[in-house]
Amino acid sequence: MRRSLVLTLVVILAAGSVAWAQEQPDRPRSSLRFYLGYATQTLTEVNDAIEFNIPVQWDTFGGALEYGAELDVMVSDVASIGAALGIQGSEVNNAYSDWSGAAVSDKIKLKVIDVSGTLAFWPPSTPGLYFGVSGGLAFGSADSEFRFTIYDDPSSDIVLDGEFSGNGLSLGIFGGYQAPIAESGLFFVKAGYRHRKLGEFDGRACSPGYGCVDASASNNAGQPLDFDLSGFHIRAGVAFAFGEAGTGPR
Repeated sequence: MRRSLVLTLVVILAAGSVAWAQEQPDRPRSSLRFYLGYATQTLTEVNDAIEFNIPVQWDTFGGALEYGAELDVMVSDVASIGAALGIQGSEVNNAYSDWSGAAVSDKIKLKVIDVSGTLAFWPPSTPGLYFGVSGGLAFGSADSEFRFTIYDDPSSDIVLDGEFSGNGLSLGIFGGYQAPIAESGLFFVKAGYRHRKLGEFDGRACSPGYGCVDASASNNAGQPLDFDLSGFHIRAGVAFAFGEAGTGPR
């Protein structure tokens, strides 16, 4: 999956490099962008809980794919405001069995929906370049599936599923570049950092033998986990331009 993302970004970047050599049209009054990207995730406590008391090396969370859309509107010759919606998802799926006749598996899926407003500055001396800040809310969810199986004694099997969620502020800084690729089309790249500490996730834990109970996502010691999804991101995509905000090039 990561290789597919890299290849996609390379193709987009190649198209953009051709566009950079073209004559720049008048700056658009507004643009609607669609992007694909990659983001890092901190998740220190979550990864520590995954590795705790496990006799083998299990996979932990690293980066995540993300996709979304942005609307940007010029409010002056050098400033724009906008809105952004991003969806980021990742998962780890671990399993282990040995000669004793027992097996254990642990699967966790994470998803974050980010809704933010943006304020960007476009230096008139460098057409196409922009940088700015973002602020909004991030809504996170975590689904877990834990299985412990003893093949000779199915009555001792442990099945535990959980659904948890939490939210918090999303604050970021970013910079990017955009260039035309058609009469009303744009290519853009963007990178930045987001601070997204969503705290504890609450929800329900369910087991076939014991039913469901309200619970927090926690480690093996029963301590609630802090979900820190802060990290860097890079994205590339295409945009559709509407109207003209000025006569100068962007």
